[in-house]
Amino acid sequence: MIMALGQHGRGTDALALFEDMRRMPLREGEPKLEPNEVTLTAVLNACSHAGLVDEALAIHRTLATTAGGDALLTTRSKTCVMDALGRAGRLDDAEHFIAAHIPQPDEVTWRTLLSACRLHGDVTRAERVAERLLRLAPGDASLRVLLGNVYAAVGRWEDKTRVRQDMRESGLRKSPGVSWIVVDGKRHVFVVEVKRHPRIKDIRAELGVLWGQMKEAGFVPNTSNVLRPMDEAEAECHLCHHSEKLAIMFGLMSTPPGTTLRVFNNLRMCPDCHEATKFIVRLTGREIVVRDANRFHHFSGHKCSCGDYW
Repeated sequence: MIMALGQHGRGTDALALFEDMRRMPLREGEPKLEPNEVTLTAVLNACSHAGLVDEALAIHRTLATTAGGDALLTTRSKTCVMDALGRAGRLDDAEHFIAAHIPQPDEVTWRTLLSACRLHGDVTRAERVAERLLRLAPGDASLRVLLGNVYAAVGRWEDKTRVRQDMRESGLRKSPGVSWIVVDGKRHVFVVEVKRHPRIKDIRAELGVLWGQMKEAGFVPNTSNVLRPMDEAEAECHLCHHSEKLAIMFGLMSTPPGTTLRVFNNLRMCPDCHEATKFIVRLTGREIVVRDANRFHHFSGHKCSCGDYW
């Protein structure tokens, strides 16, 4: 339950449930439940995804100074605390936390810090972290993709090209971003710039109309999320046809008004699609749920359950 609450953006509720569990027994006369490693990872992960940095640090501090408590804090749960710091932009604190509390940081720890560097545009730190990661997992293409995205986010296209060239020479391939939606029991899959769906022409045409309405309502495409050099018009067209938007548009076309749409994505939802979905919800009156690689996003009333913190 704690993990599910965290994945649905209800970090405060997850934390409250964790405290209830520690305070009271399931039945009168029985001992109180004590958190184990799984419980701690769940609640600390919920804190990191809800911006509850002080709360995550407090849980860690309490256990680290309690007899037997530190034994429950695994590398994974400590990485969740570091993730909370990184997501909040406290990258110096995040790196110091690793040095002080994670004696043998693993691939997940460094990848989490690299993601925070991308989020906050810290290229120098990202390069340093990527060196460590590539020593741990030299054959992992996703690490190079992530580093390339760090360069792209700050317009260092030559460095991004160098990373992609290194991937090609090493025989490594990037996994494409894929979104899908189930309508009438059938799974419909979409990939950016891939036109295999039988209704793709209609989907793109209708999405173009909706895109114009969104811009009239105040939506501004975030072209900084385009990961290769393009002029403004080309970048906007590319963003318009991201897989999440294609799946949402197909759902709008294929289901009755008022139907909640449920879309799935194999990667982290991009910031442009996240902001666009808020406008789509406002203009269409639909509720939309997107399950990305990290969590659920519930869009309703021009807001998302993640509070723009994911």
